[in-house]
Amino acid sequence: MLLYSVNENIWSLNSGIEYAQMLRTKTLQAAGYGAKIVTRDYNRMLSHDVGTLGLAASDYINMYDYFQQTTAVERVEQHSRLLPQIPLDQYHVNFVDGEHSTITDPNGLVGVIKMMPGTVGLVGEVVYTDNLQQPLQTEIWDWRGFKSKQTMYHPDGQVAVENYLRLDGTVALEVVHMWINGVVQPTLWHLINYRGQDYNFTSENELFTFFLNELAGQELVTFVVDRLSIMPAVTGVTGALAKYAYFHEDHKYEGGPDLKAEAAAVMALTPSDLDGIIVATAAQAADVAPYTNLPVQVLPSASYAPVDNSAQNDDLEYLSYVGRLAPEKQIIKLIATFALVHQIAPPARLRLQGYFVSPAYEQEVRDYIRNNYLDTVVEIWPYNPDTTALFDHTSMYLSMSSHEGLNLSVVAAMAHGIPAGVMASTYTVPAVVEDDYNGLVFAAAATPEAMAQQIIELFLNPSRLVGMQQAARVKATGYAAAEFVAAWREMLRIR
Repeated sequence: MLLYSVNENIWSLNSGIEYAQMLRTKTLQAAGYGAKIVTRDYNRMLSHDVGTLGLAASDYINMYDYFQQTTAVERVEQHSRLLPQIPLDQYHVNFVDGEHSTITDPNGLVGVIKMMPGTVGLVGEVVYTDNLQQPLQTEIWDWRGFKSKQTMYHPDGQVAVENYLRLDGTVALEVVHMWINGVVQPTLWHLINYRGQDYNFTSENELFTFFLNELAGQELVTFVVDRLSIMPAVTGVTGALAKYAYFHEDHKYEGGPDLKAEAAAVMALTPSDLDGIIVATAAQAADVAPYTNLPVQVLPSASYAPVDNSAQNDDLEYLSYVGRLAPEKQIIKLIATFALVHQIAPPARLRLQGYFVSPAYEQEVRDYIRNNYLDTVVEIWPYNPDTTALFDHTSMYLSMSSHEGLNLSVVAAMAHGIPAGVMASTYTVPAVVEDDYNGLVFAAAATPEAMAQQIIELFLNPSRLVGMQQAARVKATGYAAAEFVAAWREMLRIR
């Protein structure tokens, strides 16, 4: 039996959902069980992006790779000056800068080569142009060094056809774009010569359902859908042993009783569509149950091994946060709380690790830091799946998000023996954080002044702090691999 964790994609910048899928997959594999991640979206950088999470090609399967027969291709660097379709005795490849080169012949410009992101001189795209330098065709190259996609255009420059290629250059999948109500959009997914047959689909999700049924037809499989947006494609799967939806986030909108649209759609399904809903905490299970006729069960979303944090001490050295840097995470409120802590304990520093959801929000945060003269004491670290360096010397982990499911970063911090301060309104309380035991629970309406006071009082009491550090490690042991595997094995009836 094989467990497939289903998602739209794995990105260069990922959320806790992708980390949960990765940890679930690796933990079950280490225990000897079959597990993989399944993704729908085309992503020419996918083999690169999964590597940042420590995944190998055997740990995931992508729909486009599957139909293009490229799931097991090893990377070979393709230099932009050595493209076989651009013989240098007929064309000139002219270096412009580190991002692109031009292609010319005696009559002038023929096209532009755009370099693969993060590389020097490796081809990423080739755009062929007409006499007016309008695009005629674009070739997209996969990170692994082969041409994987061709895009052709309507006369007005909008996409007309996308061809997804096999390694031999033949078309595996054709996506046709047409005018519908004045807008050019994809209207046909034409799967070509798959097992000797052609198939037509009216949407990418229809194709994805077909793909999942193909996987289910090869062995006994259970699908766990972690991105609820992709649920409609999975409900149509008929060959699976079981299908579940995992609610990683709060099922309600922040600040109100209304259900999130995607969660409400899942809860409205019948047992013939879906075998059940999984959540990470008993509190959320109790809140979800009244809205659905589906079984609701509690399973850990990830496992963590205790870490020997030998650098840990009792000083108020670093407060840390890791995750998306977004307005709903209340990053500015977190910084404001830290600023008050810093006034009383000047050695204190704040480290934020993650990625901003928009340039505008990044500017807002950086302006706040600068305007409050915190430039030298607030560090913004770039996104990195490895949080080891962040947690080194961290005295306390902080999260001001008021609307969370189970915050995996809190569990990761506790595995390092780091107490956490979180808002009372999240499902992380009391599943992970228990006030004055292994962390601090801030009232939902707590001001920065009130939260800063709680933090300062904790670090003025070394014996209380040491007790919290020890309790944090104890709590993290409940998320150890053995407990994780036992819980999932029971649910999946793995033998």
